[in-house]
Amino acid sequence: MEAGTSGKAEVWRRRIEEQMASGQSIQAWCRASGLPAHSFCYWRGRLGLSPGPQHRQSRPSDAPVALTRVRLVERPLSQQSVAQQRAQQPLRLCLSSGHELILPASLAMASVAELILAIQRQA
Repeated sequence: MEAGTSGKAEVWRRRIEEQMASGQSIQAWCRASGLPAHSFCYWRGRLGLSPGPQHRQSRPSDAPVALTRVRLVERPLSQQSVAQQRAQQPLRLCLSSGHELILPASLAMASVAELILAIQRQA
């Protein structure tokens, strides 16, 4: 630890010990002490005083893992959903010549009908 921070480290070590002895949460103790909680947590981690795995509740490594069976059920789309999907997909016209005409879904049906009539007149 650098010489410049050793004084700060001792101050924070005492503060952390005071908080632990108080029985208050970090947030409550910091609020009452007029200290920022993020600084408290920074120094607690830097000084190695954070609660270790022994303080945290965790599943023992040798405990069996419980699995749950999940079944996916396909629900039929509502008429509105089908209409929305169709509105997003481009319109594909397959011509007798083997060519395919791809039109934007936003194209009005009246325009599509006019286009089809024009193509039929050309044939």
